[in-house]
Amino acid sequence: KACYAHAIAPANEETGERFWSGAKRFPRAAKFDVRDDTHIRFLASAANLFAVAHGIAPPPELALATKAIDQPATPARRQRRKFAIIQAIDKVTAETMKFEVEVGGRPVRFNQYLIFAARACEVTTPDELTEDAIAYMDVSLQARGRQEGRQIFRGWMFASSPAVSGVQNPYYDAWVVGCKN
Repeated sequence: KACYAHAIAPANEETGERFWSGAKRFPRAAKFDVRDDTHIRFLASAANLFAVAHGIAPPPELALATKAIDQPATPARRQRRKFAIIQAIDKVTAETMKFEVEVGGRPVRFNQYLIFAARACEVTTPDELTEDAIAYMDVSLQARGRQEGRQIFRGWMFASSPAVSGVQNPYYDAWVVGCKN
């Protein structure tokens, strides 16, 4: 609503006429109808264009796209695991360590200052494109002489892309390596 209000509010400073008036109408999103062949063809064309742009072979025929829209596949449920496997490095001492953090269990310390708590750890299903381990982690940094730690990371870590989703700190780096039972 805010975007809509912002888009219709401006007026021509010289004439005072609103931009979206007369023959000019503010655009509206089209309603998608799965029974409309034009909508299906547009969606299939957009999917083919996206596939070619990303180096993926487009589907051989339109019937497959129609079937996928009419009857979408139910994704398999990811398997939860009991332990997240974390690898961490102390950049000052070059100490590295691989350790396990129990999901919902006691937090684990690395090098006296970093505290790791795992909230979830799951692995991808066979029907997903990439094999991956994903963990929801809370990471805190407890300074010397302090009772409570300061949270430096909370979120999902992906084993397949540690540079994107790991802990990056001037002194420490940490990332998820896998999940296990």
